[in-house]
Amino acid sequence: MNEHLSPWADPATLEAIPAGVCFLDARDFRVIAHNFLYQSLLAEPYRTTGAVGLRIAEFLPGVEEAGMLDCHRQVTLTGEPCVARPCAVRDFPYRGFAHGLAYWVVLVSPVRVTRGEVRWQLATVWEVTERV
Repeated sequence: MNEHLSPWADPATLEAIPAGVCFLDARDFRVIAHNFLYQSLLAEPYRTTGAVGLRIAEFLPGVEEAGMLDCHRQVTLTGEPCVARPCAVRDFPYRGFAHGLAYWVVLVSPVRVTRGEVRWQLATVWEVTERV
Protein backbone atom coordinates (compact mmCIF):
# COMPACT_ATOMS: atom_id res chain seq x y z
CA MET A 1 0.00 0.00 0.00
CA ASN A 2 1.24 3.51 -0.79
CA GLU A 3 2.51 5.07 2.44
CA HIS A 4 0.71 8.33 1.65
CA LEU A 5 -2.72 6.69 1.54
CA SER A 6 -4.99 6.41 4.49
CA PRO A 7 -5.17 3.03 6.26
CA TRP A 8 -8.77 2.97 5.02
CA ALA A 9 -7.45 2.03 1.57
CA ASP A 10 -5.98 -1.19 2.97
CA PRO A 11 -7.82 -4.17 1.39
CA ALA A 12 -7.97 -6.08 4.69
CA THR A 13 -9.60 -3.09 6.38
CA LEU A 14 -12.15 -2.66 3.60
CA GLU A 15 -13.07 -6.36 3.54
CA ALA A 16 -13.67 -6.31 7.30
CA ILE A 17 -16.50 -3.78 6.94
CA PRO A 18 -19.93 -5.50 6.68
CA ALA A 19 -21.23 -3.16 3.95
CA GLY A 20 -20.19 -2.16 0.48
CA VAL A 21 -17.40 0.38 0.83
CA CYS A 22 -15.56 2.43 -1.74
CA PHE A 23 -12.49 4.56 -0.98
CA LEU A 24 -12.29 7.61 -3.29
CA ASP A 25 -9.98 10.48 -4.09
CA ALA A 26 -11.90 13.54 -2.83
CA ARG A 27 -10.73 15.75 -5.70
CA ASP A 28 -11.91 13.80 -8.75
CA PHE A 29 -13.96 11.00 -7.13
CA ARG A 30 -11.73 8.33 -8.65
CA VAL A 31 -11.91 4.93 -6.95
CA ILE A 32 -8.74 4.02 -5.08
CA ALA A 33 -10.06 0.79 -3.56
CA HIS A 34 -13.31 -0.97 -2.76
CA ASN A 35 -14.34 -4.17 -1.08
CA PHE A 36 -15.89 -7.19 -2.76
CA LEU A 37 -19.35 -6.43 -1.36
CA TYR A 38 -19.30 -3.02 -3.07
CA GLN A 39 -18.14 -4.63 -6.31
CA SER A 40 -20.95 -7.18 -6.12
CA LEU A 41 -23.52 -4.34 -6.17
CA LEU A 42 -22.25 -3.01 -9.51
CA ALA A 43 -23.49 -3.85 -12.99
CA GLU A 44 -21.34 -5.72 -15.46
CA PRO A 45 -18.64 -5.40 -16.52
CA TYR A 46 -17.69 -3.75 -13.20
CA ARG A 47 -19.18 -6.54 -11.11
CA THR A 48 -16.44 -8.74 -12.62
CA THR A 49 -13.60 -6.28 -13.21
CA GLY A 50 -14.12 -3.84 -10.35
CA ALA A 51 -14.01 -0.06 -10.61
CA VAL A 52 -10.57 0.83 -9.25
CA GLY A 53 -9.08 3.71 -11.24
CA LEU A 54 -12.44 4.93 -12.56
CA ARG A 55 -14.36 8.05 -11.57
CA ILE A 56 -17.76 7.22 -10.09
CA ALA A 57 -19.57 8.89 -13.00
CA GLU A 58 -17.87 6.40 -15.34
CA PHE A 59 -19.46 3.30 -13.80
CA LEU A 60 -22.60 4.51 -12.01
CA PRO A 61 -25.23 5.49 -14.58
CA GLY A 62 -27.21 8.63 -13.72
CA VAL A 63 -25.09 9.55 -10.70
CA GLU A 64 -24.81 13.21 -11.77
CA GLU A 65 -28.51 13.60 -12.62
CA ALA A 66 -29.55 12.04 -9.33
CA GLY A 67 -27.50 14.54 -7.31
CA MET A 68 -25.02 12.09 -5.88
CA LEU A 69 -22.00 13.99 -7.23
CA ASP A 70 -23.31 17.08 -5.43
CA CYS A 71 -23.20 15.07 -2.22
CA HIS A 72 -19.58 14.08 -2.87
CA ARG A 73 -18.66 17.69 -3.65
CA GLN A 74 -20.28 18.92 -0.42
CA VAL A 75 -18.34 16.38 1.63
CA THR A 76 -15.07 17.60 0.10
CA LEU A 77 -15.95 21.28 0.60
CA THR A 78 -17.42 21.11 4.09
CA GLY A 79 -15.67 18.12 5.65
CA GLU A 80 -19.05 16.92 6.92
CA PRO A 81 -20.51 13.49 6.15
CA CYS A 82 -23.23 13.40 3.52
CA VAL A 83 -25.77 12.31 6.11
CA ALA A 84 -25.42 15.67 7.90
CA ARG A 85 -25.98 17.70 4.75
CA PRO A 86 -29.06 18.54 2.67
CA CYS A 87 -27.61 16.37 -0.09
CA ALA A 88 -27.99 13.26 2.08
CA VAL A 89 -29.20 10.33 0.03
CA ARG A 90 -31.54 7.68 1.34
CA ASP A 91 -32.97 4.92 -0.80
CA PHE A 92 -31.10 6.35 -3.77
CA PRO A 93 -32.24 4.80 -7.10
CA TYR A 94 -29.68 3.78 -9.73
CA ARG A 95 -31.16 3.19 -13.17
CA GLY A 96 -29.52 1.62 -16.17
CA PHE A 97 -27.96 -1.45 -14.63
CA ALA A 98 -28.40 -4.72 -16.46
CA HIS A 99 -30.32 -6.11 -13.48
CA GLY A 100 -32.74 -3.16 -13.50
CA LEU A 101 -33.54 -0.50 -10.96
CA ALA A 102 -31.65 -0.78 -7.67
CA TYR A 103 -32.03 1.28 -4.50
CA TRP A 104 -29.06 2.02 -2.28
CA VAL A 105 -28.61 3.83 1.01
CA VAL A 106 -25.35 5.77 0.68
CA LEU A 107 -23.26 7.48 3.35
CA VAL A 108 -20.27 9.53 2.16
CA SER A 109 -17.74 10.35 4.88
CA PRO A 110 -14.67 12.59 4.68
CA VAL A 111 -11.20 11.18 5.35
CA ARG A 112 -8.69 13.88 6.21
CA VAL A 113 -4.94 14.23 5.99
CA THR A 114 -4.24 14.46 9.73
CA ARG A 115 -6.31 17.52 10.73
CA GLY A 116 -6.14 19.22 7.35
CA GLU A 117 -7.94 19.00 4.06
CA VAL A 118 -10.37 16.30 3.04
CA ARG A 119 -8.12 14.16 0.85
CA TRP A 120 -10.27 11.06 0.48
CA GLN A 121 -13.84 9.90 0.92
CA LEU A 122 -15.29 6.66 2.17
CA ALA A 123 -18.63 5.78 0.58
CA THR A 124 -20.56 3.17 2.54
CA VAL A 125 -23.37 1.53 0.58
CA TRP A 126 -26.23 -0.79 1.43
CA GLU A 127 -28.55 -2.11 -1.26
CA VAL A 128 -32.15 -1.85 -0.07
CA THR A 129 -34.03 -2.69 -3.28
CA GLU A 130 -36.05 -5.49 -1.66
CA ARG A 131 -37.09 -3.17 1.16
CA VAL A 132 -38.33 -0.34 -1.08
